[in-house]
Amino acid sequence: MTTAEEYERTIQSLAAEAAMQRRRKRYWKTYAKQLEALVAALQSVPDADTMDDDAAT
Repeated sequence: MTTAEEYERTIQSLAAEAAMQRRRKRYWKTYAKQLEALVAALQSVPDADTMDDDAAT
């Protein structure tokens, strides 16, 4: 294998790794947004202690 082929293979490997890191970053950003939305939704639910007893019947 020539040096040029080794360089080309290394460049392709680095490009593939960079693409994988971008996908991982995008996944975790999406996951974080969904988690924040879930936390906000759960925080908007009233506590059992503050709920009106008549509303449950």
